[in-house]
Amino acid sequence: RDTFHETTVSVYGDYTQLFWPMAYAIFERRKQFEKQVESLSDKDKKQFFKENSEARGLLRPSGPPRLFEQRKKLMADFHKVAGSKKNVARIKEWYQSNKELLGTLDELRGQGALDIGDL
Repeated sequence: RDTFHETTVSVYGDYTQLFWPMAYAIFERRKQFEKQVESLSDKDKKQFFKENSEARGLLRPSGPPRLFEQRKKLMADFHKVAGSKKNVARIKEWYQSNKELLGTLDELRGQGALDIGDL
């Protein structure tokens, strides 16, 4: 909170214009880290990732997230937070009555973007 104004930048614009340059910058930064670690030993890589959280986030040395494999646990945690079956039903009802959300999900299904499992 104390360094918010010194460490962040606000840019106003449309995401269709801003997304691509930001994505390009992130991928270029990732390439830089890949070059830095390619010649390091396993021990040195561990130390490098320990000291550099940005590289750890961009290269994911522990592998990609596997949320679908954790689905049962995540759903159990969700039900704990949601509380009662009545609350879960309310959440489900909201999603089912949200035409814009359902339309977007149908489009994504049609494009094959949701083929990792049922939603």
